[in-house]
Amino acid sequence: YPNVAPPQVEIYAVYPGASAATMDESGVSLIEQELNGADNLLYFESQSSLGSATITATFAPGTHPDLAQVDVQNRLKVVE
Repeated sequence: YPNVAPPQVEIYAVYPGASAATMDESGVSLIEQELNGADNLLYFESQSSLGSATITATFAPGTHPDLAQVDVQNRLKVVE
């Protein structure tokens, strides 16, 4: 079957007690910088709220989801 939807990897970050602005400055921006340049990455979308953030990375159709997940996981380890 043909690939219909591009694979996505979702990242969930928690920083208890942090404001949305602090989440953006201290966590989300660092993760987004590291995600830039990931193989076959089309775009990413992030949302921050009180104490948590979600980043969804969308990859090109045909990208193997497991390989995309490993690439994102390796990039997150660099940020940690």
